[in-house]
Amino acid sequence: MPFELPVPPTSESLEHIQWALLKEKHYTAFTNPQYIEDVQRHGMTTTWRLRVCRWMFETAKEFELQMDTVAGALHFLDQYLSQHSVDRVTLQLLGMICMWTASKMHEGKPILLEEMALMCERKFSRAQMMDAEAQLVRLLGFRFNPPNVFTMARDFVNELPFGDDSDRRVNCVASVFHVLERVVEDVASLHCSASSLAKAAVQLVAKSEYKLTVKQVLKALKTVEIKESAYRAAFKIVRGCYFGKTPAPSKTESPRPAVAEEVEAIKPLAQSPTSIEALQLYQEQDTTPEDGELDSSYLICTETLSPSPNNIV
Repeated sequence: MPFELPVPPTSESLEHIQWALLKEKHYTAFTNPQYIEDVQRHGMTTTWRLRVCRWMFETAKEFELQMDTVAGALHFLDQYLSQHSVDRVTLQLLGMICMWTASKMHEGKPILLEEMALMCERKFSRAQMMDAEAQLVRLLGFRFNPPNVFTMARDFVNELPFGDDSDRRVNCVASVFHVLERVVEDVASLHCSASSLAKAAVQLVAKSEYKLTVKQVLKALKTVEIKESAYRAAFKIVRGCYFGKTPAPSKTESPRPAVAEEVEAIKPLAQSPTSIEALQLYQEQDTTPEDGELDSSYLICTETLSPSPNNIV
């Protein structure tokens, strides 16, 4: 057996947690937390990623998908962007393909190709979507189930001392997930492990909204061992999102990247089906919003993946 648990689990839920932590420790997938600065050469900013993230969460609600699916899709997105630079239109296509691929892994009824075509108002052809998925799969190396911050958070909440109060437990999971939505939308979260973000979110919500003491939370999550410096960095990010401010993490807290393999990039479209590239805002003038500042005319319309109405004359 290649891996063994450090200590025998005392319950099935603790066994799930220990296996998840062990998997995270040995997971080898290349994600560069600094890919916007180091890799992207088509004018990408944090606002581009933020818009795609929010579209993913809205799509998940529309299709009644699990948050685990969105986390998987975001991991695929960040892994791809860590190796290839994309323009705005290719980013839209990539975001759709990541959601489509992740839904096949986590959902009993995944998103259908026809639904994907309708979602983008057929501005991407079936051939384009299938070719993009094939290239994404090759880059992922068929690793479709990465460490998942939402899955871990749910398991951590199940260890909290709520007794038989299932409603309170369910509400706590919902509150933690709401916080984590904001957390994973922030590119700063790429500097932290899924387990550290999940533990920080659970501790913050349990203490702030459910009046559990730090001692109670730490006792419940005593098997979740995370390096102190890494946990502090994650807690700062989670606390910032919870209270409305997100401090920049230290680069020393970045997870260890794996060695990336050379994989063919998704081919840029010669002409954008949404005509977004015709605007060339990042080439003609510097109109990129500041980090955290949203402009409704910038990048994509999250409902239809079409140009924002503000840009249509």
